[in-house]
Amino acid sequence: MNTVFKPTGNDYFFEWPEVGIEAEVSRLHESSRDGLHAELLFADARGSGRKLILRRRASLTTGAPGLLRELQGRQAWADVPWAELFEIVCFRVTEHFREGEETVELASYEAGPRRWLLNPFIEEGGATVLFGPGGSGKSFLALALALGIAGGTSSIGEVLVTPSPVLYLDWETEANAHVRRYNALLAGNRSTTKPPVLYKRMRAPLSDVADRVAREVARRDIGLVVIDSLGKARGGEPESAEITLRTFNAIDQLRCTALCVDHLSKDAMSRAKGHISPFGSIYTENSARSTWSVVATEGSNSSEKHLILTHRKANNGALLGRRAFLMSFEGADELIAVRLASEKPEEVPDFTASLSLGQQVLQTLKRGAMSYKDIAEELGSTPSKVSSELTRLKQRDSSVVQLGGGMWGLAAGERDPAW
Repeated sequence: MNTVFKPTGNDYFFEWPEVGIEAEVSRLHESSRDGLHAELLFADARGSGRKLILRRRASLTTGAPGLLRELQGRQAWADVPWAELFEIVCFRVTEHFREGEETVELASYEAGPRRWLLNPFIEEGGATVLFGPGGSGKSFLALALALGIAGGTSSIGEVLVTPSPVLYLDWETEANAHVRRYNALLAGNRSTTKPPVLYKRMRAPLSDVADRVAREVARRDIGLVVIDSLGKARGGEPESAEITLRTFNAIDQLRCTALCVDHLSKDAMSRAKGHISPFGSIYTENSARSTWSVVATEGSNSSEKHLILTHRKANNGALLGRRAFLMSFEGADELIAVRLASEKPEEVPDFTASLSLGQQVLQTLKRGAMSYKDIAEELGSTPSKVSSELTRLKQRDSSVVQLGGGMWGLAAGERDPAW
């Protein structure tokens, strides 16, 4: 019998035109004790409509004799060879599920160039985590990045792909809040078009509904999924390695680039120096392809805030320099417009005070060569501390150059340091 077999994302679709029967297999799960289980749906595709015959969860490795008997007992479809169809479903799905991705030989495999959805923040494939304390503008930034990818232009990065729809999965607020933000960001950017950003209010943990989301991602040809926030998408303790790994496995099932909004770890919120990572299990940072932290400082008035983004982790290259944006709001009782404008991090008020001594030294040298004594006087430190820091920086960073006579500088053409 001719069988049409279509793997779609994490689901499988079958069609047997000769008998007018269709089948869908979804929500697959395999364990060493129970084998491979899935949700199966059989439908009658004859005529103008599609009629449900049966939907059950069953084992694909034991053959589910109870389900087969139930199908064979449906008198309206007594002429359908259910045993043959069910055997095809169990064999094809189990084989495809366990086979996994194709094995390739690295020596002969032609790798494509590193691809960005929006440079320098979102690399194609995998998950990028944008994290920071409450009130730092993370969700506004995530939506602004989504608008850039959906619309093809952005004021905060370079869009390097053909525009594609974005799916925004929200565990934090409601659609009304995001519609207001969406319209305000478009107004602030003077956009005359409305990019395709699809919104979905979420309540169940992502791992419980990943198959349904993956189906929508495939059906709508989604280019980016925004997960806001990662903490609530887990549906459990963020410190749990098991729950965190389960959540990132669910993100992988979406087969789509993901931007995850997350919170700053509790101890990092009380310190401005040292390694800063997202809240919860270390597997949040380990599972992400790239992470950016965001902090906000007060602007010149209550309708402004400065956002400072720092690249904290990169799997496929060097860390990138800090970025800063001035976020300004128009409208008091009703949000009218939100504008994001690039600015230099070192010119942001209170920025320098949050840096380590080494970072302050590098910022000072960007203005030109100086003696370690002059650097110490400008920074309010001691010459011995600055001298030791310069020696350490020279060993770690080839851009720091000792010029002789107590003078230090940065190599010509060096970019901003990647802190």
